[in-house]
Formats: sequence, structure tokens, C-alpha cells
Amino acid sequence: MEEIHEEEEPPGKTPFFRAFNLEKALRLKRIFVKFEGASITGTQKDRISRLHVSRAKELGYNAVAVASCGNYGASISYFAREAGIGSVVAVPESYTGHRVPEMERMGGSQVLRMPGKYEDLVERMKELSAQEVGTIRTLAL
Repeated sequence: MEEIHEEEEPPGKTPFFRAFNLEKALRLKRIFVKFEGASITGTQKDRISRLHVSRAKELGYNAVAVASCGNYGASISYFAREAGIGSVVAVPESYTGHRVPEMERMGGSQVLRMPGKYEDLVERMKELSAQEVGTIRTLAL
């Protein structure tokens, strides 16, 4: 494989390759592969997380809130910390993955273990975020 392009700043710096062997095997003219697992948090969620956090800060929010089972929460935690705003991540209490400690470590997110499915927690975080507390303005993503 030949590396084509690498972006300058996170969440970029993920390799973009031309896959010559796949082209031959599949009899196609050009195939390119982008490996998002090489991003800063090891997930494809970094690009959208950076955008979401940036937009929240632009709109004057000082925290973001999400529901996640791992990758999105870890990514939001990292980019919220980088932007200097808080983050709250709701995780289904039945979730047993390894990303919860990363959320806390990477960004200092407040992690809330809550009953229910992921979809239920998305709605719950929207409801909680609508209740501004003092000067805390939280945007549910």
C-alpha cells in the first residue's frame, strides 16, 4: 500500500492508503483505505466529536452531554477537555466495556451509569440538558 495523505491536526493524522492488492483481487481501477483507528482516541467518532464540541462551545455552552456505550463517550470526553468545557456521559448500567475508565481518564467526564438501553439514555440526557443549573449550560448531542 502507498500512503497518500495525512492531515495536520487531530482528529486527523489517520493514514489514507491506496490498496493495490485489493484493486488487483477485485479487478477494480482504484481503491483507497482510510484507517480511522489510528486517530487520537482510536475511534472513527473523533471527527464528529470534535465538530460537536466545537459547535457547543461556539454557541456558549460550557458542557456537553451524551449517551454512549464507549467510543463516542471516550471521544467526546477527550475533545471536551481539549476545548476547556465539561462533559457528561450516560452509560447503560449493564455495559461492561473498557471505555468507561478511558472516558474518565481522557477527559475527566462525569460518567453516569443509568438503567435502560442506549436509546433510552439518549432521550434522558436531552431531558436533563434542558434543565440549566445556574450558569451551567449543557448541550445534549
